[in-house]
Amino acid sequence: GNPLHEERLISRDGRSSCVTVRIDKAHHVGRWRIESEMAAGWRGGGQILDAASERERICAAVDAAVARHAAQGRTWRVGGMPYNRREYIRLMNEDAAAFLPVLGVSAALILGFIYRNLPATLLTLAVMAASLVWSLGLMALTGGSLNLLTNMLPVLVVVAGTSDSIHIVLHYYEEYGRT
Repeated sequence: GNPLHEERLISRDGRSSCVTVRIDKAHHVGRWRIESEMAAGWRGGGQILDAASERERICAAVDAAVARHAAQGRTWRVGGMPYNRREYIRLMNEDAAAFLPVLGVSAALILGFIYRNLPATLLTLAVMAASLVWSLGLMALTGGSLNLLTNMLPVLVVVAGTSDSIHIVLHYYEEYGRT
């Protein structure tokens, strides 16, 4: 074999190899351009592709190709940014589904303990829920997406909104008690 490929693309014993598919960022923000000849067979190389849906299509096409070769007894390992992003999004959605209900219940219990008053607790929880809906809704309307940084937004909104609500409600009760 070619000595330039040995231990880079093909193992010394010839049993393992590396296949690289390059996906370059296009000039358009939030879009990708497929430049690989391998990808050209899937979606026509050089097209500008929507990042999220096309990333999933690319990953699905690679998964299908890997499954065909795996059926022939070959072992494949797939990695790279499209797969990392897909896995990150999947884990982020799982975490949100698992922890948002826990956050809501624990916030309700803590607020109930602080206020010892059901209407005040429900009011603060309503403010917290409305803040989450508005912030995530505005982010979706403006084309934003959840990523490493914006994934923290719901937690920050809940913390900031709840602490402000606690101060306002407790100040109200202080002033109400003076009259």
